[in-house]
Amino acid sequence: MPEIDLPYFDRMLALRDFNPEAQLAGLLGDMHWGCYADPENADDSVQEYAEAAAALTKRITDEAGIRDGMRVLDVGCGFGATIEHLNDTRSDCQLVGLNIDARQLSVAREKVDAANGNNVTFVNADATVLPFVASSFDVVLAVECIFHFPSRRAFFAEAARVLGPERVVALCDWTLNEPALIQYASDAFRDGAVSAPESHSFFGSSNGPTISTRKYERLGNRAHMALRSDVDISANIRPTYRALQTLYTDAGWPDGVAQVAGMEEYAELGVLEYHILSFRTARAR
Repeated sequence: MPEIDLPYFDRMLALRDFNPEAQLAGLLGDMHWGCYADPENADDSVQEYAEAAAALTKRITDEAGIRDGMRVLDVGCGFGATIEHLNDTRSDCQLVGLNIDARQLSVAREKVDAANGNNVTFVNADATVLPFVASSFDVVLAVECIFHFPSRRAFFAEAARVLGPERVVALCDWTLNEPALIQYASDAFRDGAVSAPESHSFFGSSNGPTISTRKYERLGNRAHMALRSDVDISANIRPTYRALQTLYTDAGWPDGVAQVAGMEEYAELGVLEYHILSFRTARAR
């Protein structure tokens, strides 16, 4: 498997081991950005961020159309929060969480006990080389993790393989607003001050620059999937930037604060968006 480069998770796990009472250590679950119902009036509190992160989990699983009795694969499952949500809210499902980092899976196994007639399994593997036979699942999820995979294209190809015909892939990711990016680059060149977005050094290795939703649609098409839905929740996730900057300041992680601040700047410029995308595999021939 590829070498693991996840500084953020390294620190979260260390914090959990050495300071379990810390605010961040208590958030080992929904580790992604939050989906705030009322972003204009949101604060940067830990409680509101945790509620918003859980709301994003619900939003993407609902968008994927997950029902009782389905077979669901959550790639890049982190500490198992999405599997835990489905285990609590669905019944008679086959729920599989997959991650390349065995340490995260250890936490997930501690947290999630199968309930409601569900079967819950956690698998240590690479999301671009899935250890499952064809047509094993009804839904594949990738919640704010696809940028860590060695190749987005390879992930789509593998997702299509392990899904049956007319099944669903749902993901959430930051995307580029290409017109806004072109305008920003034009203004920067004109002003003689061209800069690039922050690297992924704090959050870990990345498979390349953020891509547009149009390019995501092309990736799906190459894997014989049609775009099923595209929901822009950029406004709803905005308070997360400030919440995480506050949390990382309290944790003493200035590089994390700087990276999130850089991302927020690009979001405010309209260059960086956040979308939930879903795709449907082709019909059987």
